[in-house]
Amino acid sequence: IIIPFLQYYTSTAIKEIKKYAAMGVRYFILDTFKMDAKSNAVNSWLEMQQAMVNIKDVVKAESLNVHILITFQLEKGSSVVRYYTQNSIGISKNIVDVASTCIMIRDLLEDEYPTEGNKKAIHVYRMEGKDGKTKIEQKLDTNKNYQIFFIVKNQEGAANNFQIVAEHDKSRNIIHEIGITNIKPDW
Repeated sequence: IIIPFLQYYTSTAIKEIKKYAAMGVRYFILDTFKMDAKSNAVNSWLEMQQAMVNIKDVVKAESLNVHILITFQLEKGSSVVRYYTQNSIGISKNIVDVASTCIMIRDLLEDEYPTEGNKKAIHVYRMEGKDGKTKIEQKLDTNKNYQIFFIVKNQEGAANNFQIVAEHDKSRNIIHEIGITNIKPDW
């Protein structure tokens, strides 16, 4: 069920979540989280943080006990950065404070594909073997689309020790995990 909003208001999103949760819907996607329409631009970062807290209060286990995936846009200039952190979100980075997990995704850059003599190419591997500690290198096909998933926050355990590489068939929106890699920070 897709519900388009002419103008985005967190209160309207919460109202729709409550309505559909009462009908048995357990999974929601809010695309794209942003400042409420007609909001005060002076305190926009504070208002966005409070809006995210309001959404969390509705979906948490003690309330409706439903799941929500929320997308948001990155800060201008983040498209040229190789390593994503919460700082890539901009002034509203604290919106993810209430999130259980924050995953940031970018496409593989042209110079990260494996080609002869390419020093910027990433190495993708799977942890396999009897003990699960043997690195098995995975080959990337230059004719396929890959994305890198940065786990920048995770309340369930360690985050950002590695990045996940997945093949993304964008025509059918199918994502298939290939392995993990280590992207070096830009600084």
